[in-house]
Amino acid sequence: MKADYMFRLAYIKYIYYEGTKYLKNPEPFCSPALLFFHDAIELLMNLICWKNKKKCKKNNFEEYFRELGYYDLYQQNLYNLTTTRNRLKHSGVFPSKVEMKSIHQGVRNVLNELLQKEFNTTLDNIFLADLVQHETAKQSLKKAEELLRQGNTKDAIYYTNHAFTVLMGWFLHKLNQYSKHFKKYGLPVGPDQSELLQENLEFTRMLLKILDELNIQQQRNRVIKLLCDAVDSLQKNMLLILVGIDMSEYLKYHLIAPPRDITMYGIAKPMYTPTEEEVCFCINFVVKTALKLQEIHDYIFGE
Repeated sequence: MKADYMFRLAYIKYIYYEGTKYLKNPEPFCSPALLFFHDAIELLMNLICWKNKKKCKKNNFEEYFRELGYYDLYQQNLYNLTTTRNRLKHSGVFPSKVEMKSIHQGVRNVLNELLQKEFNTTLDNIFLADLVQHETAKQSLKKAEELLRQGNTKDAIYYTNHAFTVLMGWFLHKLNQYSKHFKKYGLPVGPDQSELLQENLEFTRMLLKILDELNIQQQRNRVIKLLCDAVDSLQKNMLLILVGIDMSEYLKYHLIAPPRDITMYGIAKPMYTPTEEEVCFCINFVVKTALKLQEIHDYIFGE
């Protein structure tokens, strides 16, 4: 499959998945799912038109299905989506939870049938990782998605967490490279760890001298570790603020995928075995973070 197709199909799956997250909300906060489902279908139909070199004359949702010979599929599965969405968007009529579940099933059926006929694939076989530009993070996310399909959620979350760690480290390194330039414009960029430790060296020396006089070697080592951990935490939190990551999603992500432990035997895998739904959430969260980092990176660095 062409790389351009893979990227656009990954984006369609991403939009669809964003819609499914709203389905878990109570009424009427589940309603925005309709807008995401409609956009996912329309994006797919537009891609099919482009692939088959056909142009929809009226650029109408229903017209796509007529033009491509899938009108029966539309009538059977998507008529309720169109009417319910229009009532919501133009008249402010909220659908019930029962309606939403029925519409979701129809949308998923249509997406899978169209993907199978036009691209010989399904939603489950599309990689969200194709949206990510950072090659190392992309490969880790692809490995995570492959493992998830096999039902191996424990290893899947490990590779997901690896991708997140790589992305944050890469972006933080980029910012630190240009920190002096950004400070001139008042951007909230954290200092490099070595720079911050250097600035606090006098305080640290004084503190360690007191501890030495008290002959508390273990306490001294603990202070050094706490200082390093504090600087690392400060940098990461400042980066979260700069990027605009949703803190509630970030906290949920780290409840499912805690930071990786580094031992004398290497990087330890998590003890907790997450559910498939939890791994899906984590993969989507990392992809969303990657998209934000890419957008800021391209805007600031112009690369």
